[in-house]
Amino acid sequence: MKSAHLKPLSIKNFEIQENQKFLDLLTINQPKINKNSLKSAILHLSPYKTSGRNLCENAFNCSKLCLHYSGQKMYHNAKFKARMRKSNIYNNNPSMFMRLLLLNICHLYKSKDIKNIRLNGTSDCNFLSNKIIINSELSSFIFARYGIHFCNSTYENIFDLFLSNNIIDLNFYDYTKVLSEEKIKQSKLFKYDLTFSFDGWNNNKNLNLCNLALNNNIRVAACFKHVKKGESFQDHIRFLNHCLKIEDGDLHDERYRNSNYCIIGLRFKRPQAFKVSQEYINNFCIDTI
Repeated sequence: MKSAHLKPLSIKNFEIQENQKFLDLLTINQPKINKNSLKSAILHLSPYKTSGRNLCENAFNCSKLCLHYSGQKMYHNAKFKARMRKSNIYNNNPSMFMRLLLLNICHLYKSKDIKNIRLNGTSDCNFLSNKIIINSELSSFIFARYGIHFCNSTYENIFDLFLSNNIIDLNFYDYTKVLSEEKIKQSKLFKYDLTFSFDGWNNNKNLNLCNLALNNNIRVAACFKHVKKGESFQDHIRFLNHCLKIEDGDLHDERYRNSNYCIIGLRFKRPQAFKVSQEYINNFCIDTI
């Protein structure tokens, strides 16, 4: 095998050290993304403070109802262990984590025709702030293995990397509860589609950020308690100072296909791992006031 085809030694050693192959970072088969029109991949880290570091900075009501705990209980231990391992790598060595992530995306892009990437499946990390360095060893390996050419440079983030190298048919999108004027500016610059998440009527900080989102043409997603599976959402809702169309967010996960100025309606899904009080549910859902 030509030397260029060999995995960089730094990557190989790091995978062994952390017991984490780059091929296993992203998930490509899950109810969240299986309804999408394009093949999709999603990254799951361990949410909120469960990894020892807060990966969901503005979590409040959602921390008690997180879909991290959904799915069959018999698979929880293995799932949680994998998410914790990935989170510890991200927390302790973000630069190496981003290299593994890049390799995984390149592999899925070329071998599985993956076109949609969600980096915050169960976290709320600001991947806009994670610089990524491409050196000759890494770029040679990627080109030899996947036929993708990246110029050697330091990039502002992984979105900048793909845009700067003219790989523009990848869709990066996420939900977030962390928003600012600067993050909005950066997300639009790097074509990273964001949907802001409503977190309940008792979270004043979140309500203020909902207004910031909508005033900047960023859609808001919210859970509805009284809309059951198979039922349709009402056409519009009066929310804060906005009259907004409701678009069904359970039909697919590709939020970039939705309107910029709307409410994404999501039917409330009860976590399976523990009992949830009615008070938490009422606080969290948009149709309980």
